[in-house]
Amino acid sequence: MRTYIHGRGFSRRENGRARLICSRRRRSNGGHDAGDGPGARGADAGPDAETRFGTVGVFVPVAASLLFVRFGGGSDASEETVEVDGGSPSGWDPRRRPVACRPTTTTDRTGAHLRPTMRRRAFLRRSGALAGLGALPARAAAGAADAQGTSTPTFTPRQTTPTAEGTEVLARLPVERLKEAVTAPDGATAYCATTDGFAVVDISDPADPSLLVDERDPLADRDPTLFDVYDVKLDHENDLLAVVGPANPVGSGVFKGLIVYDVSDPATPERVTVHGTEFFNHNCFAADGRVYLCGNTGDRNGVVIVDARSGEELGRWSLADRNGQWRDVRLRNWVLHDLTVHDGVAYLAHWDAGTVLLDVSDPSSPTFLARIGGRSPAELAAFTGDESRTAATEPPGNHHHAATDGDGLLGVGVESWDVTPDDDDGGGPGAITLYDASDPGAPEELAVIDPPPTPDPTLGGVPTTSHNFEFRGDRLYTSWYRGGVRVYDVRDPVEPELLARWRDSHGTAFWNAEPATDGAFVAPSWKGRDDDGGFVLDAAALYTFRDPGPPADGTTTATDGQSGLGPLAGVSGLAGAGLAARRLLGRDDGG
Repeated sequence: MRTYIHGRGFSRRENGRARLICSRRRRSNGGHDAGDGPGARGADAGPDAETRFGTVGVFVPVAASLLFVRFGGGSDASEETVEVDGGSPSGWDPRRRPVACRPTTTTDRTGAHLRPTMRRRAFLRRSGALAGLGALPARAAAGAADAQGTSTPTFTPRQTTPTAEGTEVLARLPVERLKEAVTAPDGATAYCATTDGFAVVDISDPADPSLLVDERDPLADRDPTLFDVYDVKLDHENDLLAVVGPANPVGSGVFKGLIVYDVSDPATPERVTVHGTEFFNHNCFAADGRVYLCGNTGDRNGVVIVDARSGEELGRWSLADRNGQWRDVRLRNWVLHDLTVHDGVAYLAHWDAGTVLLDVSDPSSPTFLARIGGRSPAELAAFTGDESRTAATEPPGNHHHAATDGDGLLGVGVESWDVTPDDDDGGGPGAITLYDASDPGAPEELAVIDPPPTPDPTLGGVPTTSHNFEFRGDRLYTSWYRGGVRVYDVRDPVEPELLARWRDSHGTAFWNAEPATDGAFVAPSWKGRDDDGGFVLDAAALYTFRDPGPPADGTTTATDGQSGLGPLAGVSGLAGAGLAARRLLGRDDGG
């Protein structure tokens, strides 16, 4: 059922909403605060929670992209029925015994700051490249406490000191069960995934956003209906909006696929086509009259390309086409989590398999260009179940999101945690790495932007790992879940400068950040606090922020002694040069 809302009033009528009800085994965990990544199952969904779906035995993450988790703590096990608000698709294990799962119904962004064309070799020289060793990547320190005041803040697992530097909130618009938000090029409209469907928001005045459309049952005229919508994407050249779901693997009896709308009039979207798939749909991309889907089938994970208007499938490609050994790897370790496409090149974030650059100029015959990072299929296939689960949640790997500025600069985000905090194994929140991809066949690493600090990097702690981000001109708009939002100047991508940061770990958890009008950007918080203080999906909201001004001269210092706003990058030491040089190379190892 579609609801149109005019003016400022937020008073839609209740809509039917499909939800998953599953049986799950739960152990008491003493009320540990957990589940702050996508796929949280409530305050009790700690790092030891296991949920299984349908006939495929899906393992849904407590935080985004964790495929298998269990409840820890006490030993008393019980069965309970839970409402599943989805998670990241980081995999199912078909060898696991499934439990019953059924759907049920209940009642309820012109290009400012443009940067000259990248000259890759000049950047490498400036970053201290050494003959025979390659470039030394710079690392942008995030700043450890994100605090204001005169003393080092005291953290608790549930709250950190709020921070606002270089920006401010202009408005907060409640949008129930909000996930991704994307903006139109003119900055006047935001299109939002709302778990049950999609919404359209007028942000032409960033200080006074208003809800235009709240579609909570996109397939009300057919059975089964669509639910678990975590992503929408806008093909702005063709005024087409792609809405996909479900975000997580499910069994039979649930619609899996894509709906395309004509949004030439944002206030009155018109459905163009419905395309069914045999796989779940966590993320997608829309451009050039096509929709690019993450076709995760377990044995052949890869991109599926569909004509946006006709719904005709145009082509497919998988890593397994190059090396059949990928079929022996658990889905969680090579899931195609997200993708972006620009000028005929697709950037595929393939989790522990790294990021693949693929020529899709001919959608019927995609061509491999390069692979950034990632492990070999032989290594991943040899993992035990526990090793596989740890690899899927801790670095290295965990390539979660990729975006490009359209001028040769590529960002790859890692989503990760520390699931073995007692081991010195490098676990913790994931960073964003910048690459020179002006030659898509030979991408080279430039800098690493570290995540904001967290008092607790575990799955049940305060997640500040990288989530979704976007470029506009020489700026990078980033989100870090409860680590807030940050804006960077990347005119010199070897030395990114932090322009602004905003964080309220107690009340927000940001899904992505997007430039809007010239002077503002938006970020959806997929959780918020209700009147009783609960951190819940129904208190989600779209935030609008003032865009920061030009870079300041010099560097300020936060009260904890680490870098604040200003130049943040430094060249890594010689000890890391050999490793850095190896990491710069695009991989072509048959994987």
